[in-house]
Amino acid sequence: LVSSRSFRAACSAMSSSRPSSEMESYIAAYAGHTRLKRLQFIAQHEPTLRAEALRIAVEQARQGVNTALYQELCATEGCPVARDDAWVDSVEKKASARLDKLESDLASHKTSLVKESIRMGHS
Repeated sequence: LVSSRSFRAACSAMSSSRPSSEMESYIAAYAGHTRLKRLQFIAQHEPTLRAEALRIAVEQARQGVNTALYQELCATEGCPVARDDAWVDSVEKKASARLDKLESDLASHKTSLVKESIRMGHS
């Protein structure tokens, strides 16, 4: 991970030049949830980079299914992106449907495992 000294140096370089390309190259070292949390950290600690960091973080969050983090990012002061409630509802409905299907599959497999166990006991 990046030390606080190199973070400060990177932030000062980003805020003085082209923030978008500098931010992208800085954040490229991170992936997944860590990338989102790092962008959120930058937004909280560097007011000059807040809008750009939040814009990128919201774009990244919309590629996943973590609606809680998406809503948290959109609720951050200075976020340039409006929260899309329709997207949040859609993702949560899909997640709920997937959870129901996985629970159903699990119950089905447990039942068949119990039947197999009983059959093996009678053999």
